[in-house]
Amino acid sequence: RLRSLLRASIVRLGLSVVLVTHDRTEAIALGDQMAVLAGGRIRQIGPVLDVFRRPADLVVAQSVGVESVVPARIERSENGLVELRVGEATLRAVEVDLEGPTQEVFACIRAEDVTLERGSSSVASARNHLPGRIVSLESEGPLERVTIDCGFPLAALITRHACEEMSLKEGAPVFFEQAQALVERQSFSNALSRIDSAIKLDPSQAQYHAIQGHVLESLLRPEQAQAAF
Repeated sequence: RLRSLLRASIVRLGLSVVLVTHDRTEAIALGDQMAVLAGGRIRQIGPVLDVFRRPADLVVAQSVGVESVVPARIERSENGLVELRVGEATLRAVEVDLEGPTQEVFACIRAEDVTLERGSSSVASARNHLPGRIVSLESEGPLERVTIDCGFPLAALITRHACEEMSLKEGAPVFFEQAQALVERQSFSNALSRIDSAIKLDPSQAQYHAIQGHVLESLLRPEQAQAAF
């Protein structure tokens, strides 16, 4: 409720706001433009949903909640989909432009995009189906975070009710379903080179203040002056 009121006030008054937050939900609810800072470095700047959907590198992916990030290799590309080899498992993802030929990538899967089943579905729209075994369950209020071994570590976020209904417990066999994985390069030098401000920040140097100005200018362009992070 408070986020909705704050967002409405910012839009109504035409204010440009820079807000620092560690809350991903807050960033989505209030932000138009977003800058991700990690390890004293600006890793990515862009529209909030673009940053969440297409993180520029592994650090940004982990910062915006992509918990399962595993090394993979592109086996083939067909009909707009790529087939990824992750250890002994195969995953499918939408084909994206990785800026040059590359076979070594990261497969990125959000915990909230994972569906768990006790038995394998014969027909489903999800492209990824893998058997696994539950390693751990961790309560997060009304949700349960389930860690699964599918030949690689995978995190799933499901409701407590679903967990109880399926009688999930450590060691239990399950099947995971997911529509499609995200694909990111394993070398992020090209991605980072697109961000002019991707340099080490040191508050003791004048360079720090120049970067601050650059970030504000990038975030608060007149045509996008609503709310930014």
